[in-house]
Amino acid sequence: MPYIRVYLNDVQIKQIKFNNGQLIIGRDPNCDVVIDNAGVSSRHAVIEKSKDGVFVIRDNGSTNGIFVNGKKVDQQTLKYWDEIQIYNYILKFMAVFGLQESADPDLARDRTTGQSGTREVAMSDVQELLKLRKQKKSAYLDILNAEYDQT
Repeated sequence: MPYIRVYLNDVQIKQIKFNNGQLIIGRDPNCDVVIDNAGVSSRHAVIEKSKDGVFVIRDNGSTNGIFVNGKKVDQQTLKYWDEIQIYNYILKFMAVFGLQESADPDLARDRTTGQSGTREVAMSDVQELLKLRKQKKSAYLDILNAEYDQT
């Protein structure tokens, strides 16, 4: 199940897992993702899982709008690793919750995680990484199944 990482000034401040098919983002304390800032509307945006299984973000008529990968949108289908900007906050739409202890790109410089070595990856994953590289975005691999032969 996907999750959202919330960043302010390039510092991750929280991560929230999708527990159902909808995630409400806003300043209101009853929202699923609470961003306590006057630049964020009380119910700023919503991310919903559609009937065909894709996730869509929708602006709820907010004052400052939403941006996906730098483009202002009213509604947008999300792909993993998309960056959503709400006021001064960046929300990253991520594939698997809880990777920050094993394969989090924010910890890539930490040599204590033991993530060195050769890994087998699907060509489709490599193609997605190459697309990100061409867009001058950070590209990294999430290790979803860490079973491998170290010989």
